[in-house]
Amino acid sequence: MVKLLRITSEDNGNFKADLDAGIEIKENSSIALQNLTFQTEDFTAFRVGAGNSLVQFDYGNLQRDKALTANLKIENYSKATIHTFYKNLEATLNRCLGVGSSAASIGNQKGDSYANFMIRYDTENIFPPPSEPVEKNSIIYKLSPMMLMFNFNDTGDPRGSDGMELFDRSRNSANSPALTIKLSGTDQELGDMRQIGTAAATNEFINYIYPNIFVEWCKGSAMFMVGIASLVANAGASDTNGFCIGLSFTDLIGATDLGNKPIPTSARDFEIRVKKPTDFFEYVEPSNPGVNQVSTYTPFLVTDPDSLKNDHLLFERREGKILASVLNGSVAGGVKNFIFEHTLTDEEMEKSIYPYISVFGAAGDALVGRPIVTINPFFYPVTNNIPSLDNQYYQYTGLNQSILGGPNAYDSLTDFSSVVPYSDDLIFENERTAKTNYNPKLTLNAEVLRALGFNKSGNNPVTIQRPETLLTIDEANNIPFLQFNIISDGLNDFVNSDNYIVLLDSNPLYSYDASRFDYSDNKNTSFDKYNKRGRRLNILATIPINNNSGILEYQSNELVYIDFDNKFPQVLKNIRLRVLDKDFGEIKTTGQCIMTLLIKDA
Repeated sequence: MVKLLRITSEDNGNFKADLDAGIEIKENSSIALQNLTFQTEDFTAFRVGAGNSLVQFDYGNLQRDKALTANLKIENYSKATIHTFYKNLEATLNRCLGVGSSAASIGNQKGDSYANFMIRYDTENIFPPPSEPVEKNSIIYKLSPMMLMFNFNDTGDPRGSDGMELFDRSRNSANSPALTIKLSGTDQELGDMRQIGTAAATNEFINYIYPNIFVEWCKGSAMFMVGIASLVANAGASDTNGFCIGLSFTDLIGATDLGNKPIPTSARDFEIRVKKPTDFFEYVEPSNPGVNQVSTYTPFLVTDPDSLKNDHLLFERREGKILASVLNGSVAGGVKNFIFEHTLTDEEMEKSIYPYISVFGAAGDALVGRPIVTINPFFYPVTNNIPSLDNQYYQYTGLNQSILGGPNAYDSLTDFSSVVPYSDDLIFENERTAKTNYNPKLTLNAEVLRALGFNKSGNNPVTIQRPETLLTIDEANNIPFLQFNIISDGLNDFVNSDNYIVLLDSNPLYSYDASRFDYSDNKNTSFDKYNKRGRRLNILATIPINNNSGILEYQSNELVYIDFDNKFPQVLKNIRLRVLDKDFGEIKTTGQCIMTLLIKDA
């Protein structure tokens, strides 16, 4: 005799039923799944879990083998949302970038140069869009030199003279620039800025520098530094003195109406503020945007004629953190006073960040000293269809870190020599350095690489290095400077085979699973190469599917009965079943799930 039981669920594939009449199950009976219908909310095309989330990058100095690691966000992605995976992968790669201190031991160096990763996966993150569709995904890594804001490092020429001005000034009521900037002079004064001579001290954010269109802070490792060239107290309130440097998650072009409105309070996410020489430094951090908090440090030196000896305000971005500090020369080699540290969330790692400077003191009160910044070298990440907007040869950023042939911005701060970060000049200026001294190594799981379109098998970590990661300086052969492009074998269309598991929780069955070596929650992927271990598990059926619709309409072509583990007759009063994904994870369904079971007597 065969008995039929139809059961429904609206609880993500969890079936629960209490049977008033009960169903008699004779000794050694068996059960089969006749059909099953459901629709998932979001068909999973790719899963990031604990076993494939590790990302590792070694910047490749052959004398300093130091890798940084981070983990991808644990999440299931559908074909419709896979672009968010690419964004998280880019953010996680950038979390693996850092620059070490000049005083750190060789074994503790975490980077020699500021840099940025980009995942090029379609036309979404490319402007203007390429003339031809992207046919292959790629992982791109490019160095970002420390650069003067308004001048080219090598010649000192103003950027505005050739249309490559990257930062702009706010406008006053007469529609004139609100700040004056020193565009010629010695290496230590290029870019010095103050209010125009007729302007009064103010506590408003109306006299500022902001990035031009497409310009943003480097998303990997980055720096933003200014000196206090001169600071004297005026007779007004403290907040009408000094200046601040800041970072914003908001594009300031729109937020300020092209510099014609004050910087909004909501756009002030990170700041270091100096007021009067005797006031404590203040700061703003994202937990309380726009609200000044008081540090425990006061300025040390702010009036030395040699402005490089005066205190410097510094933002750093490394290993997914933003650090704010003030450098001073109160002891030999300098002191680095940390103001605050903020660990960027996954969402914040994906956001653009925009540097700014705002001046409050009048022209005779406050002089901002030589701003230095690293910007995203992909700020025009375009293909060759519009080469005039391309930075592949550092046309916009410049290729020199040394200023007017002298030291770079860090090395010129001789009074702070023990506390400034380290950034190598030779890699930008000497082709041999890049080609012979560096072998960057990138490690990703094979499953992650397959999601990008690489032809990799298995689920183990894969390390990519030379020649794929060779940093080059080869304009003659049209090879981009100081970057590597790891190009996939094609595009992944994510038409994946999947497999659902139907488990009977209420009654033991004679069925087994041998899909893993390690069944613990903390699965160790290093065991995957060993033979699998079987375990008793109440599997009623496994259902293969090969589409991306998320709709399952399963009808068994040939009934497969699984024996109950019942040596004595019993009455089935309640039944509990679950439909799981191939990794024994809960599925997300929409609407009603319907299942039909057949119970056969022995």
